[in-house]
Amino acid sequence: MIGWLLLLFFLGASVGSFLNVLVVRTVEGGDWVRGRSRCDHCQNNLSWYDMVPLLSFLLLRGKSRCCNKPLAMIHPMVEFLMGALFVWWYVMGSVFFQLVQEPLRTMQAGYWLMIGVVLLVVLVMDLAYGLVPTTPVYAAILISIVYRLVILVFGPLRLIDWWEYHLAAFLSWLFFGFLYKVTKGRGMGMGDVILAPLLGLILGYPRTIVALLLAFWLGAIVGVMMVFFKKRTLKQTLPFAPFMIFGAFVSLLWGNDLFGVVFNF
Repeated sequence: MIGWLLLLFFLGASVGSFLNVLVVRTVEGGDWVRGRSRCDHCQNNLSWYDMVPLLSFLLLRGKSRCCNKPLAMIHPMVEFLMGALFVWWYVMGSVFFQLVQEPLRTMQAGYWLMIGVVLLVVLVMDLAYGLVPTTPVYAAILISIVYRLVILVFGPLRLIDWWEYHLAAFLSWLFFGFLYKVTKGRGMGMGDVILAPLLGLILGYPRTIVALLLAFWLGAIVGVMMVFFKKRTLKQTLPFAPFMIFGAFVSLLWGNDLFGVVFNF
């Protein structure tokens, strides 16, 4: 069991390393296929043994082999989080994600892993570069629509629940679009507007409400603290997608209970 979990963790970390490369080359406009991984500082090409997920970072003690300068923490962080995601998905999947019986179980497991990967990529890109990649979010929205339709037709999803997922997605998009329009893009980015309906399709009602409340509350607290400690000014924006994703994760696990606590308080 432990060996299998370690293998899954390394597989996830390898996926995280690959996604790191795609993110960097996308932001910098590099070639996905023919591009080479380079040092963040001196731009020398990296050897394969300097790119082993997590292990290379640990053996090099967080410094570049070619120029001895500190390596960006974002790379091992993504590798670790993706490895942890794969392990969590495997451990929790047999209990939490089995909403349907055979033969849809494989599709269901694949769907939730895909959602986790997309949300983790969005979280990292928004934190590191202030960008929400729209292409994977659009793809996840389309796949989510198909997924909900399949388990409506062939699985146990009721029609009223199907409508609740899509209504949550539409109202989330409408709400964030309104905020984007009112603030003229200064208080809410278009990437957040696109991400909102995906969370609605994932969570449905009432968990979407809980996720967004948590996102706004936590975002406000962190924003005030950063201004207080002079890490940011009132004119600077704060990446909001990580708060949305954190709220979605908490709500996915405990959303129904939290909804009852908040609205019966």
